[in-house]
Amino acid sequence: MKKFASLILISVFLFSSTQFVHASSTDVQERLRDLAR
Repeated sequence: MKKFASLILISVFLFSSTQFVHASSTDVQERLRDLAR
């Protein structure tokens, strides 16, 4: 049971971290576009 719970925690952590990285990368791209104007 503990292994299953830790797997869920790890998957949730990975999912949130990837979402955060994706959001920050899109934010950076938008800033670069504003600078290029």
